[in-house]
Amino acid sequence: MHKLWVFAVILGLAACSTESEGNAGEKSDSREDTMIESSRQPNPAQVELAAIIERVDVPGNREVVIGEGVPGAIAMGEWGGDAIDYGSFLSILWNNRLTAIEGDELISVIPASGVRSHALLAVDGTEDLPEDQWVSRLVVLENVDGNGLIPIFRPLVAGEGHLASPHGVNAVIIVDRFANANRVAQMLEALDRNAE
Repeated sequence: MHKLWVFAVILGLAACSTESEGNAGEKSDSREDTMIESSRQPNPAQVELAAIIERVDVPGNREVVIGEGVPGAIAMGEWGGDAIDYGSFLSILWNNRLTAIEGDELISVIPASGVRSHALLAVDGTEDLPEDQWVSRLVVLENVDGNGLIPIFRPLVAGEGHLASPHGVNAVIIVDRFANANRVAQMLEALDRNAE
């Protein structure tokens, strides 16, 4: 009799467990349906990228092309004016993990994840560029080892960027947005000066 009672209790627990899993599955399905439905609805905070580009004051009146992997609509936030200066355009792109690569005749909007494989402007920090323009910068060091600084400074560079110290040359290469590349370069230079 005792074995029959234990069996009945186990069977009852199993039935309760199965029923609660079934209800959880229904809730999960309902939640998934809601998530799928909401992802199909347009996000009012998103703006068509082509409409944004039409409002940008493009340097040199170059044509702007949209590269592969770039979404058709991006988050822009609220914008009060009609025209968008180029620096603000780059900031809007960066907030969507995109960037613009300048060529002689075209400006290509691309995902920021591919930026370091493009020919970027090499700077020394004295240029007058928008803060969010991607650049490359070389910092030559005299008193500290560049290779030893890479692990310390790597977290300060954007994940899409690059930080390296070539063997045989005591220098650090930075690929990042102009403002951040300058910030990292200034810290490297200050360390180098203070190590004398």
